Amino acid sequence: MKKQLCQQMLDKSIEELRTPRHWLPHLCFLSFGLVLLFIGHILLGLNPRIGNPAIVLPLKAEHIEDGPLWLSVSLHQESLVVTTAERNIMRFPALIQSQEELTPLKNYIRRHLVGQILSAGLTKKVRKKELFVLIAVDQKAKYVHLRPVLQLLAELGISQYGFETQIPLDTVTAPQGNTPTEATM
Repeated sequence: MKKQLCQQMLDKSIEELRTPRHWLPHLCFLSFGLVLLFIGHILLGLNPRIGNPAIVLPLKAEHIEDGPLWLSVSLHQESLVVTTAERNIMRFPALIQSQEELTPLKNYIRRHLVGQILSAGLTKKVRKKELFVLIAVDQKAKYVHLRPVLQLLAELGISQYGFETQIPLDTVTAPQGNTPTEATM
């Protein structure tokens, strides 16, 4: 009896091994899903907007080509974060001791000014708003944090600038059921 039962189980196992199993597509789908998951994590890790302390609301408005130079100045984790309109993020110490610490920002503004002057020379037209700087300041920032940026603008010869206010990330209330990042996406 035992011998017959063992023989039946062995025959059944041999028959199962001989029948073709379609496991290859499942393995392909699993590996494709893992590759998509890893690519998604890599793309989110390379996103320049992640870590930006300012919340930019996506409002439908036409893009102004010859608009002012836009800079965002905010405090984030004991450092001064300056974000440009092109999403370049520059981090500086919260209390800047010398103007040499602002060299990347100075080079960025100088490159922008040189580009504006060259384009004005080629078109033979000078627009007032081309040499205007619009600074979006975080509400948590104090004048002590903003003063080196204003001194840098004065050093570069920019006398026309304006301010707008940013609401800090921790004071934003999201719609019900959403986090602040979901509400702005």
